[in-house]
Amino acid sequence: MGSNTSAKYNVQHGKGALNKQAVAESVVFTHVIGCWDGKWLRFDNMAVAKQVMPLDQHHLIFIDYADLQARFPGGTHKLHELGRRFGSKSGKELWASLLLQSYDPQARYDDIIETQQHVKKTRGRPAGTKRYRRKLSYLFVYDEHNDAHIQGYARLPPQACAVLDVLTSAMYDRSSRVFTEGELQELLETKKEMLHTKQSSWRIWQYYRGTLISKGFIRFAKEGDK
Repeated sequence: MGSNTSAKYNVQHGKGALNKQAVAESVVFTHVIGCWDGKWLRFDNMAVAKQVMPLDQHHLIFIDYADLQARFPGGTHKLHELGRRFGSKSGKELWASLLLQSYDPQARYDDIIETQQHVKKTRGRPAGTKRYRRKLSYLFVYDEHNDAHIQGYARLPPQACAVLDVLTSAMYDRSSRVFTEGELQELLETKKEMLHTKQSSWRIWQYYRGTLISKGFIRFAKEGDK
């Protein structure tokens, strides 16, 4: 993990506020980890973490286990609960688990760009082929009380979780679990602030749709589904 030197924090600027020395020291670490909206994210260094995470969440960026132990919200009791959640028997194991399982937003962004570039190169239709719009509907089968779904939800990227949160909220406001693409597009655009993105909400849906289907959270609706 690099140097074992603990970062120093400027308490004059609030509990856990990072001073320039702490930011400089963090560069020697392989990764830093941040907790944002209940999700753990992994960054290459402090500078990247502070660019991605909101200003009011910078105190939840940690550079090593000693730092996590010293500043974790809720103290030792909550930290032990986090360790049990990840099945870790020691602080070293917990930090390793966080590094392994945390979502890397930069890597996912690079994957999106690479995918988009590949699609542009391969896009095209044989001459005479007509473009048509598919009329698809989706059945929302996610159950927030199902253990398998709960565990699967915890492993999803933050934006995919946000999509499920939007659908869960909408499901309670209506009598049907079936959403047409038109209804989904309008719903996601209305709740776009939950997705934390500058891209179109529909693009986020298109990107994560396959993942949500493969994980069993949604499926294509069939005739008779309600």
